[in-house]
Amino acid sequence: GHRRIGRADPRHRRHQVKITKGMPEREYHALDRMSASRLKVLEHGTPAHLTAMLAEDRNTEAMRIGSALHCLALTPSLFSEQFAVAPDVDGRTKEGKQAMADFRLTLGDRTELKAGEYEDARNMAAAVAAHPSASKILAACPLRELTVTGEIEGIPTKCRIDLYSESGIIADLKTIGKTASPRNCAAYAVEYGVWLQMALYRRMKVAHHGASIVFVESKPPHCVAVRTMAAVDIERWDAELDHCIAQYRRWMENPDQGWEDSALDIPRWKSYEQEMGA
Repeated sequence: GHRRIGRADPRHRRHQVKITKGMPEREYHALDRMSASRLKVLEHGTPAHLTAMLAEDRNTEAMRIGSALHCLALTPSLFSEQFAVAPDVDGRTKEGKQAMADFRLTLGDRTELKAGEYEDARNMAAAVAAHPSASKILAACPLRELTVTGEIEGIPTKCRIDLYSESGIIADLKTIGKTASPRNCAAYAVEYGVWLQMALYRRMKVAHHGASIVFVESKPPHCVAVRTMAAVDIERWDAELDHCIAQYRRWMENPDQGWEDSALDIPRWKSYEQEMGA
């Protein structure tokens, strides 16, 4: 089911966004719309980089583990519909080959997970569930994996929200390869476009009061850290969001466009060094 909420933004014409519950991840990825993941590429890349990203195979180990973690932590009742764990056998032996062949007959359109991938996702999901503040956020946000569709400046747009409540709490689950220290989480949020993602949610009128990011370390001991993003800080990403939307329009017009020529700037740190040394 879905519901519609109006949006009022003085910079853009009024329109409605649609919130859909229960859309499978694969179906969401098949929606050809502007999204945070597309805009993230354009923050530091060109239309040509976005075209290349869209052609990439999504079935990588990291993608499978990330998807399985989200399902186990957020919508565990859907896990057996969407994933199947391969038998832990030696595929070089006759018995192993037979076991894998039998398994693949029952796979259907579910995502195949290796036993080790499932184990990693399950351990991370357990760490999130056992963490006091992460589990409180889960309890406060009964709406999970919501698909939001609408338009920004006439461009069809989509968002996928991990955790949401009617009162406007919004939270996202992220895996981090390093430790989830405040410094590493801060660097991750800039490098992987988390601020940009939240600025887009705000523009779509689904994020009003800032957001919480639940970080879980992808390596043992899978420590969890909740980092909050203030609404006032998310607003500071508005100009970057506008830049990325302008780049997206360029991509729509010319998906193969690469870099434009420019002067080579001296990095700020080097200018500072030169000034201090002078």
